[in-house]
Amino acid sequence: MKYLALLAMYCFAVPMNGQQASTQAHSAQQKTGGEQPQNYESVSVRTVSIDRLDIKQQQGSEGKSNQEKLPLSSYLRRLIAPETLPNLILCVAGIAGIVVAWRSLKTLETQTKAARDAAEAARLNAQAIINAERAWVVIRVEYVAPYEFNFRAVNVGKTPAKITGIYSSQVAIRRGQEFEVTPEYDKGESLISSPPCFLPATDGTIIWRCNLTDLRGTRTVEEWIDDYKRGLYSVTIYGKITYYDTLEASPKEPHVTKWLYWHVPIPGALPIPDPKRPEYNSYT
Repeated sequence: MKYLALLAMYCFAVPMNGQQASTQAHSAQQKTGGEQPQNYESVSVRTVSIDRLDIKQQQGSEGKSNQEKLPLSSYLRRLIAPETLPNLILCVAGIAGIVVAWRSLKTLETQTKAARDAAEAARLNAQAIINAERAWVVIRVEYVAPYEFNFRAVNVGKTPAKITGIYSSQVAIRRGQEFEVTPEYDKGESLISSPPCFLPATDGTIIWRCNLTDLRGTRTVEEWIDDYKRGLYSVTIYGKITYYDTLEASPKEPHVTKWLYWHVPIPGALPIPDPKRPEYNSYT
């Protein structure tokens, strides 16, 4: 209770003391003002304003003229000033980063191209090895008798061939007529009784027995041979063999051997690949 009383007296005394101090200061100011009257000089407000405006304009024009006359070195000094130096450093770092990124991309592009070339070379190398070891079926012609020949399919590769189709045919063409191989030529009579069959390496099988006298029609053998010798007719023997290579685990398309032979009407001559139709003498 004692402390509360003291606190109340203190709070009451502080405002009173401040009021008395303020009153005394005001009285002293009045006395001083009475004893020493102020002496003001008369100044034209318009003149001061105009002078200040003229000064500012003059300073501005002089500053602009000086800025126009600043040499290049002053701009360089301002460029490397402390307040702009961090921005300059960031700009240089950004340009350097772009250059490094560009060089990295070029290096990556070169490495990617090298890797692609290496993969392609490896693929070609593997394909070359497969081609050297795979089965290759070719056509050989054997002489049997005058105007009689055998066409044999021979596997000249190093692995067996899984043959799925052998189609052969022969046709006599009268002089002056053109022979066109139809797209259905491979749908003729197949010599495979129960496909598929295997043709071992270096082995062969007869795919067509050609006897030119079978093309005589209603004529006698002598009449046909006479007309054939005089060049009234020519004989074309053609066919197609499809097979798979045993080296490939899951082949997508079969290999194809196409053959189209033409017999020269000379006794004892063997049929030869038709030079006018190279697209029908091909191997895949």
